[in-house]
Amino acid sequence: MPEISVIIPFYNSEKYLNECIDSVLRQTFEDFEVICVDDCSSDNSVEIIKEYSKKDNRVRLLQNEQNSGPGASRNLGLNNAKGNYIFFLDSDDFICIEILKILYDTLKETDSDIVISKTLTFCDDEFNEELQKKVYGLGNYFMKEEPVRKFVVTPENYYEAFVRTSCLIWGKLYKKEFFTKNHLNYIEKKVYNHEDLCFLFKLLACEPTITVVEDIGVMYRIREDSLSFANVEKKGLIYHQDNINLGLRDAIDYINKYIPSPKKEKIFENYKKCIFWLGLDNTKNDCQ
Repeated sequence: MPEISVIIPFYNSEKYLNECIDSVLRQTFEDFEVICVDDCSSDNSVEIIKEYSKKDNRVRLLQNEQNSGPGASRNLGLNNAKGNYIFFLDSDDFICIEILKILYDTLKETDSDIVISKTLTFCDDEFNEELQKKVYGLGNYFMKEEPVRKFVVTPENYYEAFVRTSCLIWGKLYKKEFFTKNHLNYIEKKVYNHEDLCFLFKLLACEPTITVVEDIGVMYRIREDSLSFANVEKKGLIYHQDNINLGLRDAIDYINKYIPSPKKEKIFENYKKCIFWLGLDNTKNDCQ
């Protein structure tokens, strides 16, 4: 059985898949599987993954029966993961050559539930000013985490942990056991570009032990046709806000179901601070 399961959901990613998969297969740490989850692609993405799986038996292909979004794809990967540890990666990004070893060694040394690396942003179009602004802004956010040895998230420091921990699902190594024992999974409905944020609310409520390393783990590609750029403009702000609220309410339902009192009440108190900090205050009255 592999130690690490690398889960890569993809949809029409033929332009970037080779760079993404190659960056995983070149890792100095080799005891892993790569679970590639197709969300009903219409381009050549599936054929690319099939070719990789023929050459390297660590690469596995799973497919959604219908287009379901990244949340459902990650859940499918999680449910089929054989590894003891989980690493998520988006199909248009790639990882640095030693990051799996660094995260794995740190997690084993500290016995943390999660080890977090830094993320470096870039874009392919150096002459696109809007993209470059996005690269700069997100870069400052993703690199903000200071190295820290093993802090435990509690209901009391929930807000502090949220602010100091980027909402990204990738760039982190997780104990799979932590997901299993806490019934953690993604919202199955499409909430367009907010799956990670809503998942983080649930994850932090489970009081994980976290270590942050100073190493850069993921190269995050900013592109013009990504959901973060295109979706709001195409669907409209009301549609966008409705999807945010759908995801946040999923987090509220999870906390109500799995977190006992009085911890739950303290978490909701800090949850309200989090969504106020984000400027997303439509669901704060649902915290009960």
